[in-house]
Formats: sequence, structure tokens, C-alpha cells
Amino acid sequence: LMKNYKLELIGEDIATCLLSEIIQKTKNFKTANLTPRTLLTTSRLISLGARREEIINHLYRSRSISSLKLWGKILNNLKKSIRPGMTTNDIEKLANELISFYGVKPAFLNYGGYPSSLCISINEEAVHCLPSERRINNGDLVSVDAGIIFKNFYLDAAITVVALGEIDYKAWAKINHDKDNLLKATRKALENGILEARPGNTIGDISKAVEATVKDAGLFVVRELTGHGVGRDLHEEPQIYNFSSGEKGAKIKEGMVFAIEPIVSLGNWRLKNSGDNF
Repeated sequence: LMKNYKLELIGEDIATCLLSEIIQKTKNFKTANLTPRTLLTTSRLISLGARREEIINHLYRSRSISSLKLWGKILNNLKKSIRPGMTTNDIEKLANELISFYGVKPAFLNYGGYPSSLCISINEEAVHCLPSERRINNGDLVSVDAGIIFKNFYLDAAITVVALGEIDYKAWAKINHDKDNLLKATRKALENGILEARPGNTIGDISKAVEATVKDAGLFVVRELTGHGVGRDLHEEPQIYNFSSGEKGAKIKEGMVFAIEPIVSLGNWRLKNSGDNF
């Protein structure tokens, strides 16, 4: 294997890492970090004498994408489960079962003393709300913010859904124009921020896109909260404001991973602390 993949070209530590991945791949195609396509591309990079940094970046991106796909599955399951009558503790319990099932770890649990795997905010609540016996009512806006640790990489993502019983979303939106606008505008702000997250742009370009989209919808960005880099740690540089600070910020390079987090309000964007220190 060492000769076939020419691992000696890039150093013993990276060679050992790649060799372990290859061995794992031959044993279990479903749970290994790298897909056959990634292994093939990696071996080609090595055989072409690619620089050490290029190979590390390639592996980093591959693992990040695998992590994102897995976290997407977990979030989608949580999204489908949210309904009126549940408590936020019920969602926390389901999340922990899914996290255990997929063999990953909760990133939020015990982070900075936080005692839960999820942050679950309802309606006027913004972020960092502890799961509890609070029951979800029909028509509530429920935001679930969570992270996992997968193969030593951190993931951080959030979803917001409307808890609906008999009524469908279209019918609900017809009588809740403001909330429907809030959801659609926040989603659009995220999408426009993602479009600006490309090599050659700056972090400030993301911030401008988010703020412009929110303003166009007649809404307000919560300025006290930001997005950030994510990867080896849960919160990494750079901070990503949801408004233009007047500075361009860091230049975006290929392989960077961001948690872009537009947090938007119908009214006053200033926060009040709930008193639980979170």
C-alpha cells in the first residue's frame, strides 16, 4: 500500500494517516471517513507530487463534507419530529438518541458549562435556550441549534420550523404574514451570504449580503450575535457579523469552513438575558 499510493512523498505522519484511512476503507466502506472517489483523488495528488498543504486541505474538505452530510441527516430527522404538544426536552431526548445512533458526540454538551446537547428557542427567544418541560403550541416558531463532533471535526448548524398540527404551512402563512416573511427573509439572507462565501471575496461581503437581504424585507438583524469559523474547534476565527461593520475583514480562501448565522427579528433586535447565564 505504501508503494502503490506513494505515501513516502509526503512524510511519515501524513503517510500513516492516509494508510490508516485506506485500511479502514477496505474493511468498511460505509463508516470510513473517505469515499473511494476521495481516495483516488488523494492518490493522484500524491503521485503528482502535490504539496503537503494541498493534500491536507483536500482531506480536510472531504471530511468536512462527510460531516455536513451526516449532520444534515440528523437535523432533518429532528425537523420532521417537531409538532405541537411536544416539550423541548422531548426534542433533546430524540437528538441524543440520533447522535448516539450515528456514533458521534454532542458538541454543545458541557461546552462552557452548557448542560444540554441542543439550544431550543421558541418565538421571541433568540438563542442558547435550555431544553425544558415547556410545551410547544400550534404555530410556534421553533429554532433548534446544535452541533456534533464527527471524526474530530466540529459541526454547528440550526433550523427553524413552524410547529403545525392539522393546518398546513400555506394555510398558516396566509394568516401569519409577518412570521412567514421572517422565515423566508432569514432563509434568503443565509442563501445570499453563502453565495458570497467564495475564494477571493472577504468576510465583509458575507455580512453585507445578509444585512441587505434582511433590510429589504423590513426586518432587523440581531447585532449581538455572529457567525464564525468552525472545524477543529466549535468556534474559530473569523467572526462573521450579520451586518456591515465598515471593514472588509479577512480574505476568503479555498477550504475554509464557516457557520453563517443570520439571526433576525421582527422588531427590536436588542437582547435580554434570561437569567440562567446562557
